[in-house]
Amino acid sequence: CLCLCVSMSVCERRSRKLSLCSRVVLFVLLLFLCSFLSIVMMNTEAVAEVEDHLQQEESGMTPHTSQKNQCCTSKDNKKKKREDLMVCAPSLVFDDESMEVSVFRANKRFKRELALIFGPQTIKQDDQVLIIPTFQKSFNDMVSIGGAVAEEKDKLLEEFVVNARKFCDEVQRRGHWADFTDPASGYPGLGDRHSSTYPDVLAAQSLLKYSVIPADCCQILHHPKFGTKVYPATMFTNAPVSEALDVLSCVFHHPFLPTTATTTPTSSDNNNE
Repeated sequence: CLCLCVSMSVCERRSRKLSLCSRVVLFVLLLFLCSFLSIVMMNTEAVAEVEDHLQQEESGMTPHTSQKNQCCTSKDNKKKKREDLMVCAPSLVFDDESMEVSVFRANKRFKRELALIFGPQTIKQDDQVLIIPTFQKSFNDMVSIGGAVAEEKDKLLEEFVVNARKFCDEVQRRGHWADFTDPASGYPGLGDRHSSTYPDVLAAQSLLKYSVIPADCCQILHHPKFGTKVYPATMFTNAPVSEALDVLSCVFHHPFLPTTATTTPTSSDNNNE
């Protein structure tokens, strides 16, 4: 089109008027030339893509496998970070295996949240803080509403508080801080209340990747073994891993052993976000 306009302009300046037929012929010729050049460029790009594909196949890596490997790498990294935070893998305790207990090392993000729950003087970024999620198996489905469900929740809360107090008393006797949160309110069970509450269900989703079912006004936990017949509650301490596991073993009469990945704490554990 640019060439056509230039040609017409030059011809008009020389006072040689182009007829309509001549203009149409010039336009068609230029259109044909542009189409030919476009086809040549498209063929060149297609040949280049085929050559790249062949080179990738020769090296054993196709674009599809490359994207797949990147996705797998990302999932592996997330799993590794979760395993780095895990101090003790989930264990079923009691003869009837009616309770699950695990231990995690809090990262910086969790510490910021815990400082809003227990206070900044209690939870410090430089200190190690352990999160101990527990899950009690219930007879009733916790999704349901009614007198039987409310009565069982009170019973499970009492049982948790008994064990949590035993744990906290022994840890404090050894010179360390320990507390638990009330699953009904999210506030500390022993210390003073502060500006935030602890969400047991969302924490289980974040730490253990357990499924969560959205309800009308809350989130319902779906445990891999107990389903929705489960009552979550959590304990916390800044005791060393060895002492915390020793106290847990005494309280629940079950051996709690550290996972291989977290037997020796590393500086990278506190940096996992």
